[in-house]
Amino acid sequence: PLALVTAASLGHSISDLSRGASAMAAGDLSIRVPVYGSDEFARLAVTFNQMAEHLQAANHRQAELEQARRSLVAAVSHDLRTPLASLRAATEALRDGVVSDPPTVKRYLSSIQAEAQRLGGLIDDLFELSLIDSGNVRLDLEPTLLADLISETVESMNHQARLKKIHLSGQCQSDLTPILADPLKIQRVILNLVQNAIRHTPSDGAVSLEAREVEAAIAVSVTDNCGGIQQRDINRLFEPFYRGDPARLRDGTSAGLGLSIAKGIVEAHGGRIWVENSSSNGCRFSFTLPKLTAAA
Repeated sequence: PLALVTAASLGHSISDLSRGASAMAAGDLSIRVPVYGSDEFARLAVTFNQMAEHLQAANHRQAELEQARRSLVAAVSHDLRTPLASLRAATEALRDGVVSDPPTVKRYLSSIQAEAQRLGGLIDDLFELSLIDSGNVRLDLEPTLLADLISETVESMNHQARLKKIHLSGQCQSDLTPILADPLKIQRVILNLVQNAIRHTPSDGAVSLEAREVEAAIAVSVTDNCGGIQQRDINRLFEPFYRGDPARLRDGTSAGLGLSIAKGIVEAHGGRIWVENSSSNGCRFSFTLPKLTAAA
C-alpha cells in the first residue's frame, strides 16, 4: 500500500509539473503547481513556481518598457508634427501667393523662423536625452562658481519673466565653495528649471533662485508660486514628455523634456535632483552637486 501511495503521489507531482510546463510553454506565466510534501519533487515544484514568478515579473517589466517606448514614440511624433505642420502651412501660403503684402509676408517669415527654432530645439533636446539614456554624457569639468551661473541666468531670463509680469530674483550664500562641473551643462539645468517655473507661474507671481552650502554639497533651489503639484505628478515629473496636470499648463511651448535632461545632467555630475511643494503655494525644484575638494 505504501508503494501504491508513493507511486500515486509521484504520479500527481509529475502530472502537475507536466501540465505546468505545458501551460508555460503556451504563454501562461501565471501558472503555479501545487507543492506536496518535502521530497525532491516538492522542491522541484517550488523551484518551478519561483521560475514562473520570475518570468512573469520579467514579462510585466518588458510590457511596461514596451508601453513606455510606444508612448515615447507617440510623444516625439506629436511634438515633431506640430512645428512641421506650422512650417508647411506658412511656406505653402507664401508659395501659392495666398499672402503677398509685405507686412503679412514678414509675419509669416517670422513664424517660420520661430517654428524652425522650436523644431531645432526639440531635436537638440532629443539628442541630449539619447546621450543621457545611453550613459554617454560628455562633461567638460572645471572649477565652477554657481553664483556666476545664477547671476547670468537671472539676467538672461528677466525679459521672459517680465513679459508675464513675474518677479525673478536670485541670491547666493556668500563665499560659496566652487564645484567641479561642466558650467554649460549646469547652466542648462538652471535655465530649464527657471523656464519651467516661469511657464507654470501665473502673472504677478514670483520665481526665486537660491544657492547655499549643505554639508559636502552645494544646493540650488528654484521656487515658484504655481499653486503646487499633485503627488501623482511629483512622482513622474522627471519622466520624458510628462507634462503633468493639464490644468497647470499655461502655454503649449514645452515638449516635456527639460526636467528629464536636467535630471540626467545632475546625476552625471554625481548629484541628485528632486521637487517638493513649498510653503509659498507653489513648488521648489532643488538639486545638489558635490563641492570641489582640495584633492580634486
